[in-house]
Amino acid sequence: MPVTIVSIFPQELTCERSWSPNRNAGCHTYILPSADGKSHTKLVVNDAYQWCYMGETIGNRSTVIPAEQVARDLVTHWVENRLGNKDGNTIGVFIAKGAEPTSEELERAQRMQSAHMNYVIDQADAAYRQGRLDLMPEVARTYAKWMGRGDLPWIKEAKRKSMKECPLCYAEIPAKATFCQVCRQQISKLPKGMEA
Repeated sequence: MPVTIVSIFPQELTCERSWSPNRNAGCHTYILPSADGKSHTKLVVNDAYQWCYMGETIGNRSTVIPAEQVARDLVTHWVENRLGNKDGNTIGVFIAKGAEPTSEELERAQRMQSAHMNYVIDQADAAYRQGRLDLMPEVARTYAKWMGRGDLPWIKEAKRKSMKECPLCYAEIPAKATFCQVCRQQISKLPKGMEA
């Protein structure tokens, strides 16, 4: 029986697994499309098949992985190890009880995702107040923009701090760059006094 995974997360999620919904295939990449902020997306998961070695007399056989197990594995992969996953609040990805999510399921996911994103933003805000831009994860800026909080002072400053000026053409480039994409010059081995 198919299982529906639902997302309200505004970014595409992918996961490659060593099983496939096709009986004779090998690995498969599962893709959960990004949501646009106004609606949800879904991925319908069916039973999957994995080749297993059953010994010399039997050889390789295709074994069935139930759709529910596949769906739980994918959601765990996408949700569990995410930065800021605190008190059960994480991105809005879940297994629906039916073929379509209920309004209650969507509202719960929205509450959890908002709490998750605000927690990450608040942690970045605290790091900013302590002058520790190095502790601010890149995802905090993305979450702040998604949550309509793009006016926070550290968003632009964090971007500025992560950039430097090329000593040759004065273009703004990533702080760790050793090659300027604008003037196409190596800048990591400049003569003393010319380094950025």
